Amino acid sequence: MSVMRPERPLGVVIFDLDGTLVDTSGDIVAAANYVRSLAGKVPLLPSQVLAFVGKGAHYLIEGVLELCDETEVEQFLVLYQNNYRDHQGENSALYPGIREGLEELARDFDLYVLSNKPHEAVVTELMIHGLANTFRAAFGAGSLSALKPSPVGVLLAMELSGLPPLRSVMVGDSPQDVLAGRAAGAKVIHTQWGYSQLSSDDPVPDVAISDPKALSRTIYEVLIGGNPREQIQDA
Repeated sequence: MSVMRPERPLGVVIFDLDGTLVDTSGDIVAAANYVRSLAGKVPLLPSQVLAFVGKGAHYLIEGVLELCDETEVEQFLVLYQNNYRDHQGENSALYPGIREGLEELARDFDLYVLSNKPHEAVVTELMIHGLANTFRAAFGAGSLSALKPSPVGVLLAMELSGLPPLRSVMVGDSPQDVLAGRAAGAKVIHTQWGYSQLSSDDPVPDVAISDPKALSRTIYEVLIGGNPREQIQDA
């Protein structure tokens, strides 16, 4: 006996991208150190660069170049984005089990991507990894009125799918993801394999997991108490 996708989704799943679905750290570090070289600065360690990831490219450039002058930030931001675009995907990869998990989840849920990465780069990243048709919509910086931790993207996903907060979950690795989900009233899963760690001052997620291969099962459990296909197989 097979279970067909319901006419209405069983829930809404909003994913962060970098550090959640895709390990883009190699691309980010390479582009950041490229602009540091243009500024006459020595390369940073990956951990030093990734400490500035999660709040948008503007914040990243401010941090890795230690800049305060807005004009300089904007100039180097353009150089960073151009370099990132030219080399995007050369050093990025899906985390283990993510592709299979998304294919499983798409049978029952509406899937979205919500990232503070520039929107064009979000779309390109999904295309690089063959995921462009997996999601109902993807939102990056510039496509919405505000970046995370604003809940605007989470709320829009709920509205598009016509489902309430209790049937929705925000999945991400950063405090901004947790804050955005909480502000929208959604459930929250923190992915601990990403670039950010939560501090004692951050909101507590509903679940924190360390294995990307367990993400699909965890989402089913959080939203509907388990995978209905597994329940049929066990019956």
